[in-house]
Amino acid sequence: MRRRQFLAVGAAALLPRVARAETPRPNGRFAFSCTPAGLAGLVLEGEDGAVLDPTWAWHLGSNTKAMTAALYARLVDRGRCRWGATLPQLFPALGVHPAWAGTTVEQLMGHVAGLTDAPVTPAWLMERHTDRSSPRAQRQALVAALLAAPPAGTPGAYVYGNLNFVVVGAAIEAATGLSWEEAIAAELFAPLGIRDAGVGAPRRGLWGRAGPTLIPIDPAGFADNPAVLAPAGGVHMPPASYARFLQLFLDGGRPLLRSETLAWLLAPPIAGARYAGGWALEGGTLTHDGSNTLWYVSAQIDRAARRAYAAGINRGGAEGARIAHEGIARLKNATSSQLKLGSGAAGAHFDGEKPQRSLG
Repeated sequence: MRRRQFLAVGAAALLPRVARAETPRPNGRFAFSCTPAGLAGLVLEGEDGAVLDPTWAWHLGSNTKAMTAALYARLVDRGRCRWGATLPQLFPALGVHPAWAGTTVEQLMGHVAGLTDAPVTPAWLMERHTDRSSPRAQRQALVAALLAAPPAGTPGAYVYGNLNFVVVGAAIEAATGLSWEEAIAAELFAPLGIRDAGVGAPRRGLWGRAGPTLIPIDPAGFADNPAVLAPAGGVHMPPASYARFLQLFLDGGRPLLRSETLAWLLAPPIAGARYAGGWALEGGTLTHDGSNTLWYVSAQIDRAARRAYAAGINRGGAEGARIAHEGIARLKNATSSQLKLGSGAAGAHFDGEKPQRSLG
């Protein structure tokens, strides 16, 4: 079952406060497949003849969740964190309500902890955008408030919520003494050789687009959700770097995780659960979508076939989802001889196809 994952309220809700592009921006979509050996095929298609640079980053939205989960797993292997840790153990300095006493980190990463996104309102988002304290300080305050009260939801019931991964991000900060941004750069991206990842809206290349008229949103303005939410959906990176991350799940966790650690990460947190470690579990396939309403990226990992796919576009909504899913379907239906790597008027593309002038 396809599960489309969005941050609760996107940057588009803040359009009156954002800067708009004064000059035409390049727009388009990407799609790639990869194997344990590396990138197997890359498609870059620019709109209206735009040339897309393969080094440009794409906003991954909620696909960041799998990265935050993998970061926690990495820290387990390094002895900094442990599986089965409860919320009082993760946050010993906080006054955690007794109702959370048995809630584990795995339940947070499976959206079955009883945590909901009810606090994430448009007013709350605006307050966080204008809050001058650091994202780490904001996460600490948010987690303290959330855990001081009993669960708003029903523990054990699946309710997708971004705050689950914000809490995991704060737990990583408590365990390492680093901000989540520093920890993911040092413990996840660096060991994978990813040097071009960032947090927030990409500043180079494409801009995200909002609304039915696809207004390009200047990344210097409110072009993403507040940084406090980044562990749930704030990472951007180029396609080749995202492929490096997806390869972890094709090769037993190598070179970052032990195979038993990866198996635990992807094990359902409760019987019958279909989500774990930042992924929807669909038989032998891992899937996830992400969007901050200005971008849309979809990922699938066929672990039996040892091949992963991802596709995305710098627009959100139902049309962004359709285009991303179509990109993966086209890759699956192509043979290896029909793909080639390179760049041109539309970047790399399927043989026999002309660059797309309109992706809508």
